[in-house]
Amino acid sequence: MLDYPDSVDMKVFYFALEETDEKILQRFESYLLYKLNKIRISPKNLRSTYNDKPVSQEILDLLSSERYQVYIRAFEEHFVFSNVGHPTGIRIICEDYAKANGTIHYKKINIKNEFGEIEERKVFDYYTPNNPQEFRFIVIDHSELLRPERGATMKETIDQVSKNFVDLRNRYGFSPILIQQQSTTNESNDSMKLKA
Repeated sequence: MLDYPDSVDMKVFYFALEETDEKILQRFESYLLYKLNKIRISPKNLRSTYNDKPVSQEILDLLSSERYQVYIRAFEEHFVFSNVGHPTGIRIICEDYAKANGTIHYKKINIKNEFGEIEERKVFDYYTPNNPQEFRFIVIDHSELLRPERGATMKETIDQVSKNFVDLRNRYGFSPILIQQQSTTNESNDSMKLKA
């Protein structure tokens, strides 16, 4: 995306459960400053959190320049941020985008209803995106911050997200990514040995 900001066809649905989209954008701006001008400044310093060390006008001017804005606009165009953290909400956001940007094709099948009678039903057959060159990603950051629905356990919640991921991949061509963070206190001796 960085080398060809106007020619990348992708949409990333980023469910940022740990941090805000503003902080993610600041990390991207920090990366841009280094990539384009070899300027090292942390995202925290970009937020001007230190009274004695405000962001310089030179940095602000660079970030406002067209050279930087083309990348920032591309970032904002290709990333959709949400703090929705429950499986149903995540699925709805992704399905709504797919439906608005493509066509669902249906087929008719015969099934028995609860009375044993044969009924004709219309069911999902396949999906055609408006832009077949667009890559679609779902990123949940991170798994332990998912919010269970209706008294579900965390395991049931992750199982539901996994099932939704499979459906969204198979039906609409999304590529799902579920980030899991592992703290060093939870690591087993075996995983510590592998790092040695």
